[in-house]
Amino acid sequence: YLQTASVIELVAQRKGGIKGVTYGDATIKNKAAVVALACETLKYYSLVEEAIKRSKLLDDVKKLKAISSNQSKILLHVLVYELLFGKNDIAGGGALKKVIMKYKTSLQASLARMKIEHKVMDNIDLLPPHLRTLDVDTNSSKTSSLLQNFPRYARINYLRIPSSSANSPTTFISTQLGTSNLTFTSDPHLPDLISFPSNTQLFSHPLTLNGQLILQDKASCFPVHCLQPEPNSHIIDCCAAPGNKTTHLSSFVRNTGKIFAFDKDPKRLHTLNTMVSRAGATNVQTINLDFLKTNPFDPQFRNVKYILADPSCSGSGMVDRFEELTEHVRQTLKIDNTETKTKEERLKDLSDFQLMIVRHCFKFPGVKRVSYSTCSVNQEENEDVVLAALDSEEGENWELINALPEWKTRGENVFDKAEYCVRANPETDQTQGFFVAVFQRMEGNAQKRERILKPRFEEKKVEEKKVEEKKEEKVPEKKKVEEVGKKETKGVKRKRGENNNKTNTQGNKALNQGKK
Repeated sequence: YLQTASVIELVAQRKGGIKGVTYGDATIKNKAAVVALACETLKYYSLVEEAIKRSKLLDDVKKLKAISSNQSKILLHVLVYELLFGKNDIAGGGALKKVIMKYKTSLQASLARMKIEHKVMDNIDLLPPHLRTLDVDTNSSKTSSLLQNFPRYARINYLRIPSSSANSPTTFISTQLGTSNLTFTSDPHLPDLISFPSNTQLFSHPLTLNGQLILQDKASCFPVHCLQPEPNSHIIDCCAAPGNKTTHLSSFVRNTGKIFAFDKDPKRLHTLNTMVSRAGATNVQTINLDFLKTNPFDPQFRNVKYILADPSCSGSGMVDRFEELTEHVRQTLKIDNTETKTKEERLKDLSDFQLMIVRHCFKFPGVKRVSYSTCSVNQEENEDVVLAALDSEEGENWELINALPEWKTRGENVFDKAEYCVRANPETDQTQGFFVAVFQRMEGNAQKRERILKPRFEEKKVEEKKVEEKKEEKVPEKKKVEEVGKKETKGVKRKRGENNNKTNTQGNKALNQGKK
């Protein structure tokens, strides 16, 4: 139950999908059970919430000091789900279970009233129609043709493939699959990627468990192939956890050179370490530190030539029918301040952070290439960040290069050479929504960088300049008015002073006459 609550919290924090988070945590032994319980709890989350509210259970729960964290609040929902919709009982013990069992009759009565109000007989009929068909095994709706058409992608991990099979890894995988009746095809764009039919279950397959196959969406494999690091090179993965791209980097350079993998969250770093170990990536050094706090001139990074930047994003490109459910959890628990910030404000915060990451990458003196990627379809997080990075002080010696030119879906045409960027569209490309741009250092390109901008952006700059000039023109006028006002005030004060002196003189004369 605790592990399920932890998984739901990480998913709500946009740290990954349910299966990705679960299977990336080595401490979770019964992974299938946790995935199933997390999915079902999310499906019934709002109904559980309503039952808890009606039963007055929270009055007693609030007395427990241990129920203050988000994870403990989610745990309450997991346990009540198990009691009302799951096994109709709660395994184990603990103070929270005791309180819940005290309200068992009240909770069951609340559920019964909810069914009467909705005029249904079965619990599942309380759910909206699209959630009733949500399939736990595939994490997708059976009614969603988009998700049904998605292949199940797997990346071949060269680090776990025998060296004798390195030249023909697909033949090796085919041999290992043996009589399992699993069919796959090699990807036409990425040589280390294979795809299976959409309903193929690979999470518990031996090839996945031993690290020879790593389940990863096709678009998520783009950044490494776009970056094209050379063997024996030093590389930084600046936002590394959970580790798919880190291990892909290691596999790409065949465990040579050195990879510095940063993540500031200790829990995520633990997940990263687990994945690195399972993949056999011995050239990776994980660092528990905020990348933005690193010193680009630190001697240990002097040989770094490549940086892979895949910072936090909105995840708007992820096709996941559980997203609407986790959004409800985010709002309920006030994760990411969703109750106070608008979508535009959240995007502004994200794009500002993403830009800071890219600009910091540019500061490393020895770096010659930087890849920037998001699993977002928002222009604000993609082309706008790229444009702002090129237009920054740090970006004047950098230019875009044409990434993955054989891929058809390109960047939005909002500035010259935006087509050098890569986009992935779920509706046409059978992948999650994704974006990649690759920057390359060049000498003396300050003028060239300016020519990247399209006329309409230059016009926008001219307009902004005119507005600033008008503001500056208004300032002197305002000063003149203030100065005139000050002169008038001084004049009034002087007059008042003269009048006061006159009055004082007359008063003194009268006083002297009286004394005489």
